[in-house]
Amino acid sequence: MRFKGQALLLVLVIAARSLAAADEMSAASKALLAANPTAPVGVQSEIDGYRRLAIDAVARGNVELAETFYQHLLSIQAPFASKEAALRQMADLYEKRHDVAKAITVLEAIREMAPNDASMPELLLRLGGLYRDAGAYQSALSRYYSVLNSALKISQPTMQHYRDWTEQAQFEIAETHFAAGEYAQANKFFSRLEKLDLKHDDEARALFRSSYCLYLLDDKAGAEAAARRFLEEFSDTKHTPECHYLLARTLKGLNRPQEAADEVLALLHTEKAAEEKDPKMWAYWQQKAGNQIANDFYVQGDFNRALSIYQALAKLNNSPDWLWPVIYQMGLCFEQLKLPERANEAYKFITDESKKGKNPTPSDALTQVVKMAAWRSGQLAWQQQTQGRLQALLGGPDVPEPTQISATTNVGEIK
Repeated sequence: MRFKGQALLLVLVIAARSLAAADEMSAASKALLAANPTAPVGVQSEIDGYRRLAIDAVARGNVELAETFYQHLLSIQAPFASKEAALRQMADLYEKRHDVAKAITVLEAIREMAPNDASMPELLLRLGGLYRDAGAYQSALSRYYSVLNSALKISQPTMQHYRDWTEQAQFEIAETHFAAGEYAQANKFFSRLEKLDLKHDDEARALFRSSYCLYLLDDKAGAEAAARRFLEEFSDTKHTPECHYLLARTLKGLNRPQEAADEVLALLHTEKAAEEKDPKMWAYWQQKAGNQIANDFYVQGDFNRALSIYQALAKLNNSPDWLWPVIYQMGLCFEQLKLPERANEAYKFITDESKKGKNPTPSDALTQVVKMAAWRSGQLAWQQQTQGRLQALLGGPDVPEPTQISATTNVGEIK
């Protein structure tokens, strides 16, 4: 049978380790085996005994020894049903250790021996996820499509179970196409899901992922429409902050800079009640969206819009690692806007704060920010002093300003 071939393959995979581990079997494990007189009596008790020994070995962190016990268990001549629990336990062990190949081997063995098992749809969903993690997208899709077929074969499944399995399989099919970079296919499946009678959060997920596909397909008009619909209908879900970011990037690509800036500022000024649902998620997307869009504006010479976003970013977090680079970037904007006093105020804030000793072990990046702020402050002082001397020398105020220092460093490069 194919299962015997799979089991033999599994035994060969772990055989080398098994022989070494057997020699290192601890006294505690041997004592446990001796203390369990029922293990050698009868096939099932022997299987249960090896299974308990494997559990004990895993608990003590000795995975190689656990594999040895699983190997002995698999070599016992017994019906599949008596070994299934141990095989599933073995798959759990490999999956927790991120040993994807071995986890797949064990689960495939179970699939071959029990194709009509009541839990087969769940096992296939699990297999699909493992294949996708391994980059085997076609194998993953095959297992997800098998979920749709196997759910129909299960004897008298409840309607809710059938619905849950098929909906999850369809979501995973769409996500697999997305992971493979097949955004048109992914969008087709996400759009189909939107037509089903989904739960609120699942409907939000389908629409958001469809918006993301359209964005990656460079369908800016479609991405904008989908993102605006999402924010109108599903602003209470976990994808909301990322959707703001997506919409801002789309508007920027449509050459509508003010709308893009407004979208980022709306995200940064979100009421605390919304943020408290998932503060880490909101903070991540607020910082990412604000930083990227502000940097884009700065590089493109739109210093006023960049400055407005940096000022909002500065209010998000008071930690020096976040605040000082943002303040530094504000100083660069002030310089470009011909406001040297405000620029110097920003740089002086950084250098003054660094002298207070509140951050005794600053990172290398933060130390570099302090050095750059001090240098730029000195350059501004030199420029103003030089300009004053020239005016006095030439006897008038109409002296051209010295060329400004190039300001190209941005927050993303500092952090």
